[in-house]
Amino acid sequence: MMENDIIEEVWRNRDEFAKQYNYNLNDMVDELQKLEQNPFSRLVDRRKLAPNNANDTDRKTQRFFEVRCLAQSS
Repeated sequence: MMENDIIEEVWRNRDEFAKQYNYNLNDMVDELQKLEQNPFSRLVDRRKLAPNNANDTDRKTQRFFEVRCLAQSS
């Protein structure tokens, strides 16, 4: 299996976090929910960005074809 430093770091952090709560899933969920309530923790929902990016791409694509059609008609 190929080594991946990022995956290993994620797993290491996950294991350290779980060990702090004696691998008790309920305690870990409670702590994560508390962390979510912190106003200084930032969560970016990229799903909200997708439609805008798609629209921008669609507009750029449409503009490209409009310019190309104009060039071919002249």
